[in-house]
This record gives sequence, C-alpha cells and structure tokens, in this order.
Amino acid sequence: MSRPDSKQIAAVFESAGVPLDTAAAERFAEYLRELLHWNRRMNLVGEREPDRIVRRHLLDSALGAFYLPLRAGDQIADLGSGAGLPGIPLAILCPAVTVYLYEARTKKAGFLAAVKAKLGLENAVVMPERFETTPKPGEPPAFDGVVSRYTAATDRLVRLARPRLRPGGWLFAYKRDTPEERRLFEALRASPGVSQARWIADDRAVPGRCFLLLYLEK
Repeated sequence: MSRPDSKQIAAVFESAGVPLDTAAAERFAEYLRELLHWNRRMNLVGEREPDRIVRRHLLDSALGAFYLPLRAGDQIADLGSGAGLPGIPLAILCPAVTVYLYEARTKKAGFLAAVKAKLGLENAVVMPERFETTPKPGEPPAFDGVVSRYTAATDRLVRLARPRLRPGGWLFAYKRDTPEERRLFEALRASPGVSQARWIADDRAVPGRCFLLLYLEK
C-alpha cells in the first residue's frame, strides 16, 4: 500500500468485518495521509509502512466501536490522544458522538487540530491540555465515557476517569494482554463503585492486544 487509497483501506476494514461507507473510507485515507506526512517530522506512530499503520492503528482503534455503549449525543474523552488514536477513528465512525481529544504535547495537539480541519470532523474537539480530575471552564462537567489506548496502567486510568464520569458512565481501555493487566482487572472488577467489568478479546485485533470495559455504579 505505497499510496494510501480509500478503496484499499475499505477492503482491509471489510476483511475484518468493519464495513466503511465511501465518506468514512475517504476520511480514513486522508487521516492516513496526514499521519504519514507529519510522522516524518515527529514521532506519532512507530510504524512507517502504510499497511501496518492501517492494521495496527486505524483498524485496531476502530474495533472499539463494536463494544462502546454509545448513544447519539454522548460526549466522550480520549485521554492522551497523541496521534488521535483511538479518538479520530471513533469520531469518523460515530458522527453523532462528540469526542474530546486530550493531548498536552503542543506539537501533537497541533497535528490533531490540523487533522480535524482537514477531515471536517465537527464532532471532534481538540483539548491541548492534560485530562484532570476537576473540569476547567469550557469542559463538560461530566463525560458519558472515557477511552484510552495503550497509555497508563488501568488503575491509574480509573483514578483519573472516575471523577469526570457521570453516574453509570464507563471507561474503555485498549490494553496489552499481560499477567499484570489481568491482575489489575480482577482487582478492579471487585472494587467499590464498579458495577460491571468486561475483559474483551477480539481475534481481529493485533495479537496480544485486548479491550477492557468498566461501568461505574449509577
């Protein structure tokens, strides 16, 4: 896949059971082109080959949409968005949901702003700051959900997300399947304030990766 093409991307997604309409495929192709261009100047993703970026980052991020309990009008936060993963793919696939992309590093926040403008993603909001436990002026007082992809340990994500989630809200984390993560999951599942916890393995994901979904009590 030397030159990003919407049809090629759609074929990769289709083979994984993730159908894309024409508009979404074109947005993913434009997003990939921006990633490749900006990746020459800053380290957004480790891979440099377009086909690996599509499978290991774009598709991997998009798979979360199968498990997120999203409703029209929901507001969710992407902690440590970095290259816009998973927030940008989720915003493309879920246009009725507003995705706040939290990224404190100035250059990466600039990349996110450029991608938002290039793709015309009106439901993406770039937040060039850290995600804190207390909302600042202009931020939603409470989010319906929080997502984070291969960032902090799960227990730290819960400590950050819990104060900013509405009652009954949820945390969805993209994780690596390790004994330590499984231990943390078991501890969190039995912790006060957690009403439900799911450890999700998806054969379509990159080997050794999984998802974790926690619901808070209402």
